[in-house]
Amino acid sequence: MERSKKVLNGPVMRLIRTISFVLIFVSSAILSIEILTTINLGFIQNFKILTTLDDFITNELSFMGDYLIFTLLVGFIALLWTQSNSIGKRVVFSVLILVGAVIFDNLFFNQFIIPFLPELTFVNDLLGDLNNTYSWFYLFVLIPILLLFIMFSAKRPKRLSTKVVGNGLMVLILATLVNHLPVLIGNDWATQNWFTIVDGFLHSFSFILLSLGSAFGIIGMFRK
Repeated sequence: MERSKKVLNGPVMRLIRTISFVLIFVSSAILSIEILTTINLGFIQNFKILTTLDDFITNELSFMGDYLIFTLLVGFIALLWTQSNSIGKRVVFSVLILVGAVIFDNLFFNQFIIPFLPELTFVNDLLGDLNNTYSWFYLFVLIPILLLFIMFSAKRPKRLSTKVVGNGLMVLILATLVNHLPVLIGNDWATQNWFTIVDGFLHSFSFILLSLGSAFGIIGMFRK
């Protein structure tokens, strides 16, 4: 019975898993560097390796700028398909994550997640009033992240790659909650330097964990 719960990937699924980890690694690494360089602390601004990497991203990888979150989304949805034996669970989770991304991209992010998708005005009209009425409505954006975390947590056998990626998702959830905290409690923390530093470190740390976990996944590409 225990053995039937294990997810053992064949050659094709191992290839998909590796490509997924590559997409997550590239997008997460770039996002972590971009966020770190915005933190207003002297030792970060004077950290030459970091500024050199940021200059390289700006000058040589600028074409990826509009597609980083989309690349991350594709990587996670593809990876999700290698983490469960249940076709139904894969389909349901993928659809929910994609629908959530489309809705919140239109409502909050202005086509930041899926830049080539046209604006869905009816979605904005439908959910805009809810967002204006309920300050906590934004937190529904956490649902796709939670679904991914649940999938990775349930996966057997446990792998270091998905464990670290799962930890990164939990830190990302915490970062999102902290980011929205000033709106929830109604204060001006978002305009204060200490808050932007905390917010920046949490978001950058989450993407560092995601890139680290995906690097382990790439290294273990031949494991079932």
